[in-house]
Amino acid sequence: MNITLPLRLAATAVLVAALGACAYPGQLQTGTSVTEATSKYGAPVVERPLPGGGKRLIWTTQPLGQYAWRADADASGTIRSVTQVLSTPEFDRLSQGTWTRDRLLGEFGPPAEVSTVGFRTSTEVWSWRYKESDVFPYMLYAYFDDRGNMIRYHKGPDPMFDAKDGSGDRP
Repeated sequence: MNITLPLRLAATAVLVAALGACAYPGQLQTGTSVTEATSKYGAPVVERPLPGGGKRLIWTTQPLGQYAWRADADASGTIRSVTQVLSTPEFDRLSQGTWTRDRLLGEFGPPAEVSTVGFRTSTEVWSWRYKESDVFPYMLYAYFDDRGNMIRYHKGPDPMFDAKDGSGDRP
């Protein structure tokens, strides 16, 4: 029997229990000031200006977690919306419009992994961990051309949760 999967699941359970006692950006409420949010949750991993003088802030649990929160604040520094962005509905938006590395970073935060695929030519791939339909451990893979435009994407089970002995249940 391969004990890697049980050990990983046990470590994940301990981490989740430890984080359960801590404050996390998923608890962030609209109407909170940016100053209060950064004081409570730390500096966001992404901070971007928004039209009208506001700003976008993203906190993430990547590379091993499955959540990231995007908070948009107005020009006065008040948070007006909070969204858990590593989710099926948010990733479904990728089928609309043009997506670049910069746009993906500003919407979802940094990926869990950056890799390349290909033999004669290589393609950069960004991957985010998330829970498909709020249940299954999945990854979203985004592929880029040389100009940084997303050329395709797909979803698949997160290999971090694969049983190495082939006995694991997968959706």
